[in-house]
Amino acid sequence: LVLIAANNVAAFAPLVTRPTKRATFAQMSATSEERLEELKELDRLFSLQVTRELAASQVYLSGSIWCDRNDLVGMSHFMLMESNEEREHALAFVDFGMKRDITIKLDSVPAPAADWDTPEDLWSDLLECEKTNTASLMHLASVAQKVGDFAVSTFLMPF
Repeated sequence: LVLIAANNVAAFAPLVTRPTKRATFAQMSATSEERLEELKELDRLFSLQVTRELAASQVYLSGSIWCDRNDLVGMSHFMLMESNEEREHALAFVDFGMKRDITIKLDSVPAPAADWDTPEDLWSDLLECEKTNTASLMHLASVAQKVGDFAVSTFLMPF
């Protein structure tokens, strides 16, 4: 800091501009090209997880609509609540990413199936969606550990 005195008013001014939170972390850890690529991959996976959470929300929402059409009111309500939960997960990722200066790029969310032959078929699709989502989260967590981004690792723990 530098003391600046003008017109009998003293103020402190920083010597340099403050780097972003992510830049500070990268500078503390390493400056190699490989390290920067690892951080870019972490950002890419973080964005991908937002898309996966939104896709899961859509699958549950579609399932809720199908259940309602087939007079499966309890299942419809459950799936609607799960849809909301998955969307909240996506928003939590966005909120955390913005606080950490993670560049989030949204991808298009594929349209989910809209019709199933039986409730078991629907549950099977939901299970596959959850497996994919969990595998994606685990991969994201492993990359966060590898690059030493403990804030991301900690953020992922409840998921």
